[in-house]
Amino acid sequence: MRLRHFISILSFALVMLLGYWLASTAVMQHEPRKSSAKVSDAPPLPSADESGPRFRNGERGNRMGGDDDAALAGAVEGQRVLVFKDKDALLRFLERAGDRVKLLGRLDALNALRVGFSNYDDLLALLDGEEQQSYIFPVYTPPLPDGKAQSGAVALGNHLLEWLGISTDNSAWGKGVLIAILDTGVTANSAFNTRITSINLVPLPADPTKQNGHGTAVASMIIGNDPLTPGVAPGASILSVRIADDNGVSNSFVLAEGIIAAVDAGAKLINISMGSQYDSLIVRNALAYASEHGAMVVAAAGNNGVNQVSYPAANAGVIPAVAVDAYGNHLDFSNTG
Repeated sequence: MRLRHFISILSFALVMLLGYWLASTAVMQHEPRKSSAKVSDAPPLPSADESGPRFRNGERGNRMGGDDDAALAGAVEGQRVLVFKDKDALLRFLERAGDRVKLLGRLDALNALRVGFSNYDDLLALLDGEEQQSYIFPVYTPPLPDGKAQSGAVALGNHLLEWLGISTDNSAWGKGVLIAILDTGVTANSAFNTRITSINLVPLPADPTKQNGHGTAVASMIIGNDPLTPGVAPGASILSVRIADDNGVSNSFVLAEGIIAAVDAGAKLINISMGSQYDSLIVRNALAYASEHGAMVVAAAGNNGVNQVSYPAANAGVIPAVAVDAYGNHLDFSNTG
């Protein structure tokens, strides 16, 4: 089987696996029951208070000194991303800027800088029209679904591989494929038969026991050997890219850094079980970079129960993972759009 074809199959299985994980967090019926209700093809229109996914409190970003435009946009205040037409333009900006802005990050693959400022006028005075300017948006691990799944929804239980059509030994599935998990980091676990390679773009906690386990849970669904919830590709190699802190918080620039790092490390399948309410220029550019290098990206659609898929799952070329029950029916808490 050709590698690209296998990766396509593996990406589909990973989407179903992530959907299963979302579904397993909701309360469902235990006895199978066929639903006779007809589901409309037309998505419901959002109400006035449902213009985008409803995230946890405090998700509008850290404030840095009265940046009203960013605050109104839901972005991190006192920071911008600057994308230049080429490396020379980027270097000219750095020469002009000196110490008038703070350099917070640099992505040479995208000719991009992350800069901080105390006065936005200082930044404007340094721009010459050769660059694109954009906000930095918060990115989060999805909150658990509120409430129960709809009546009649049936859990998959421990029959996920069977539901996916995997009825034979899959212990070699994923062999030769590097899967990147962009999350809170993956820690060593007895359920993993493969070595985990790590890139930490966000510092690890001083106490390893305090590390957020979200990324490790995602890894267990891919390479775990637990008989109750076996991984779909236990033979795969895992690249853990820690882009979120132990509160599950990241931002669009660090997400873009993670995508670039994963691609440059040779990942052919990138999993992002995180999302944002906002579309981001720098993330779109990073996704284009991944596509150009033959990497497929799977991302969580979100489980806010609204008619808008979270970003980057909503971006072109990304495969969104949604939650379904044992009959393949969409679960109400899983975002659509």
